[in-house]
Amino acid sequence: MAGGLNAKFNFVKQLINDKKPIAFFVFEANLKLNKSHEHLTIDGYDLTHSDSLFPRTACYFKKDVNIKISNRGEGNDVISLDLGKYKILGVYRPFKLNENETLPEKFDKLMNYLENECKTTKEVIVAGDFNIDLASMRHAKQKNALDL
Repeated sequence: MAGGLNAKFNFVKQLINDKKPIAFFVFEANLKLNKSHEHLTIDGYDLTHSDSLFPRTACYFKKDVNIKISNRGEGNDVISLDLGKYKILGVYRPFKLNENETLPEKFDKLMNYLENECKTTKEVIVAGDFNIDLASMRHAKQKNALDL
């Protein structure tokens, strides 16, 4: 979502009000950690975001549905929602790196995190923006890891 959630809030709000989803993930949310997001309130929904330094993953979820946020990424741009027999993982793979970090290392860290999140008896749905060109040989290693 180019421009982040703040720039596209009216579009997101209209879409949520029209479709009334149980959960709605926003990738490239560009929120600020430890800042109030009251101006992004949508009636009937709560908003959460990943625990990364610059949260790129956000999720609106219905207040009247039994949803438990089982994890908020442990530094990855991931939100894990527990919906009883389902677990939904909303993922954003950023390009920005922390100091002394490489893209392959960051990808491997994310994949290890996702692998651990998928160790459950629940049905798991993984969706998001991995910033990978699935048709490119340049990303063949990452594509293979995602396929697994």
